[in-house]
Amino acid sequence: MFIGINMEQMPLGNVTKRAINDGRQLLQQLEEHIKKLDELRREPIPNMDEIVEIREAIYDLSSAYYELIPQRRFAHDAISPINNLEEIKNHTRMLDELVNIEAAVKILLGSMHRVKE
Repeated sequence: MFIGINMEQMPLGNVTKRAINDGRQLLQQLEEHIKKLDELRREPIPNMDEIVEIREAIYDLSSAYYELIPQRRFAHDAISPINNLEEIKNHTRMLDELVNIEAAVKILLGSMHRVKE
């Protein structure tokens, strides 16, 4: 396992900027839904229909995120939704690390190419 990514389903060579950017957008949407859900739960008489709708959206967005960025920890277990801000922070950090790794790989490949010249 490498920074939480399932390398068998998504080797680093297949990590694209688009997948990372799409993953970030999904995490932003998840964050908005989680905050809205927290607000609704604090209301004296919460709107249960709206809570159910938001929870379903969280499940759908989490599933879409895991399709883009497969996670090894769910290889044999049920996938749990990303349903708190701490998880959002951890996944955002992981995507940041992927961007840094992508840049490092490009630098290394460029230098290897120059050495061969």
